[in-house]
Order: sequence, then C-alpha cells, then structure tokens
Amino acid sequence: MAIKRFCSLWFIIVMGTSLLFFHCDLYEPESETANLILHVKANPDPALLKPNGTLEKMQCVVKQSETAKVVYDQTIYPHSNRLCCEIKNLNAGTSYDVYIAGYDAGNVVVSASKDFIVLKEGETKQVSITWESLVVSLITPADNAAINSLTPKFNWSAVNAAAYELQVSTSNLFVMFNINKNNITASAYSAQDSLAEDTYYWRVRAKDKNETWGRWSDVRSFTIETKIITGTVTDIDGNIYETVKIGDQWWMAENLKVTHYRNGEMIPNVSSDSEWYNLSTGAYCSYNNNESNADTYGYLYNWYAVNDSRKIAPEGWHVPTDDEWMKLEMALGVSYSNAHDTGWRGSPAGGKLKELGTTHWASPNEGATNESGFSALPGGSRSGLGDYTDIGNIAGFWSSTEDSIYYAWQRYLNYLGSDILRDYWGKSRGLSIRCIRD
Repeated sequence: MAIKRFCSLWFIIVMGTSLLFFHCDLYEPESETANLILHVKANPDPALLKPNGTLEKMQCVVKQSETAKVVYDQTIYPHSNRLCCEIKNLNAGTSYDVYIAGYDAGNVVVSASKDFIVLKEGETKQVSITWESLVVSLITPADNAAINSLTPKFNWSAVNAAAYELQVSTSNLFVMFNINKNNITASAYSAQDSLAEDTYYWRVRAKDKNETWGRWSDVRSFTIETKIITGTVTDIDGNIYETVKIGDQWWMAENLKVTHYRNGEMIPNVSSDSEWYNLSTGAYCSYNNNESNADTYGYLYNWYAVNDSRKIAPEGWHVPTDDEWMKLEMALGVSYSNAHDTGWRGSPAGGKLKELGTTHWASPNEGATNESGFSALPGGSRSGLGDYTDIGNIAGFWSSTEDSIYYAWQRYLNYLGSDILRDYWGKSRGLSIRCIRD
C-alpha cells in the first residue's frame, strides 16, 4: 500500500537572520479496496429444489475471517438456482469468509461456503463455490421394517455437515421423544437404551459449520418385534440342538457335543495333557475331563477337528467363517469397520449373544440380554498345553478361517462386559463350536 508524503518549506526571520526549515508530514490513508465476485454452481441434486428447479431465496453473508465482523448480508430472490453477485469495496489484504444458504419452503436445503479469501489492492476477484446438500436421506432401518433388536442402529446419508440431529418417537408428529440426540458427528447412531416393542418414527437433519440447521429428512417408521424364530437340527450322534434365526443366518443356539464326524468316524477324545499338546489332528474333550460338563456346555474341540475334511457339523450345516461371524455381529448393530477390528470390540452386541442371568455365567454377567436368542454359554477353554480355564467366565468359539499355519480366528465373550473379542489363537487350543446353516 502506498504511503503518502506531504512536505513544505518554511522561512523564518529571527534577529535579521533568515532560517530555513524543511517540514514533512506522513500519513497513511484508508486501506485500498478490491471487489469480490461470487459464483455458486448449480445444485448437483435438483430433487432437493422446488419443482421448477429454483430455490425460493438465497442469503449471502461475508465476514472478516479474524474478527467475524459482518461486512455483507443480503437476501437474494433468484430466477434460477445459480447465484452471481459482486461485493465491492472490500479491504485489500484482509481475509474474508463467505457463507451462502439456499432456502426452500423456509428451510435451508443447500449451503455453500469458502474461507480465507484474500484480495489484492485494486483486484476484482472471481470465486466459484459449489452447493452442498444439507438434506439427509435415511438408509436403515428401512421404511416399515420389522426388526428384532431393542437397541436399533440408525444409518443415513453423509452430507457436508458439522453435526446431525436424530429424533425417534412413537408419534409421527414428534411431540415426545424416545431418542432426541443432537451433535452426532457420524452418519450413524446406535440406541444406548433399550426401546420397547412398538412402532416408531424417525427423522434426521444436518447442520453446517455455520450452525445453520437444514430441513428434516422424510419420516420413516419401523416396528420392533423381538419374537425369536427357532428350529432344530440333529447331528450324526442323534443330538438335537435348538437353532435360531439372526438376521438372515440360522445358528445353533447350543454348543456342539458331537463325537463323530459326519461320515460316522470317531473324533478322538483326548484327556492326556501331553497327548493334547502334541496333536496336529482333530480331537475333543470335556472340560476338566468331566462328562457332566458336556451335558450343559458341549465339548471343547481343537481347530484340527474344525478343519477335518470328514466334516464335524451336521448335514446342511458348517462351522462359520470369520466373515460369517462378522455378519452376525453386524446384524446385531456392530458397524462394518468395528466388526473388522481385532481385539475386544462390538459392544453391546456381545450382551445380545449371552444367556441371561448367572445360572451358568459368573456374576455380574454384565450387559447380557440374549435378545438374539443365541444363548451363548461360558464353556471355558483348554490351552495348547492341555490345562483348562475359565468355565463360567468365558465363551470361546472357533471359526473355520485360518490365519496362518499355527493360528485360526475365533470369538470370545466375557462375563465382565458386552463386547466381543475377535482374535486368532493356536490351533491346538480347545474351544466350543457353534454351527451355521449352509
């Protein structure tokens, strides 16, 4: 910016002597100005607009970035959904933030923003901004869906939002709420408290970084019906197992206790610790070599029995893969990314799998609801060295998925929590088995 300099010469006569003074004044004038021309591109989703494709109005606000001082605030009534306006006499060298909102029926349906725009002295700068939708589309539960979870998970489309608000009510007028949660930062939310069996309505809206709320999504309904669909399956030994449908999968609701492969050949029953340690072929045992434990908890099997080509599961059934375990978890509300994590994760789905009470589980059997009907029992495990641990405390189940030459994937449930352990263990470990229908 130019600095103006004004100078003058003064002559003064003092006692007959002429003195010459040179005087100079400096001042800095007001900031030089620049202009800003804004262009907002057409909305990428015309379905969000009025039938004629035109927003009813737009509001454009320009603020100084550092002070948030508003220097421009105008409402525009356009003939199309494009905006082009020129803002004059802005200060060169100052940073500006631009926010534009597009309205339909009094609700913000799109917005556009751009921060830290700096203009040069005398410049007319053109900036293009793209509309971002603030209208959310609901995904799950589907409209009129029947679900069997008392703690449903809600999913909706992600938009350019700073946060979302979710409302769930038994009234489609939303005069009272079963869930009223705002400032959700993800495009999903799992109910934290159990809902009752009933019909519910839900909707979501989003707000942008300028704290402007968009309009509510369309309203969907769902019904919670926790009636569990069950059946039975019989193994090669004649044992009859309760089965349960969870999502679109059929699972055994009891631990496996078969002693023969599907072709009728015996599975070795190995009680010796040293013999168990040295195995690289299929075997089973009862916890503490006590057959009465098998009546309740089923047998413990090493992974070699799981992987035997003679098949350990009843006809039409198989030992679930790691992916099938994850599908079960996601049917109970675990997110895709969380299901693929390792370690303890997936709460509260673990509680939905555990048998209620402390008849078989140690106290406090935290988080157990058994709303899935899976009725997981804590059959404990046998280590690769042959020692038995954690009956009453832990339910451990094999998957058929191998991790390496020495390890395979499994699931654990714990009496102290409602999460699920996904990890791999040595193939010589003895764990329970739950089969899944082909």
